[in-house]
Amino acid sequence: AVGEIVKVGNTSRKMVFEARKVVAARPDISPSAADVLKEPVVVCRASGTCVVKKEDQRIPESR
Repeated sequence: AVGEIVKVGNTSRKMVFEARKVVAARPDISPSAADVLKEPVVVCRASGTCVVKKEDQRIPESR
């Protein structure tokens, strides 16, 4: 999975996330068998916003 902050506000941070599948189950071979995929497959995308009160924020490093 990967995540990235895409927007920074005064007290909020907008983030996007993506989960990728890199193996495929092979139950026809055995319950624990899997094949590695040639390319990752995106299985989920999400976004979210995190808000922290101004007085609770750490002093930002240089941006």
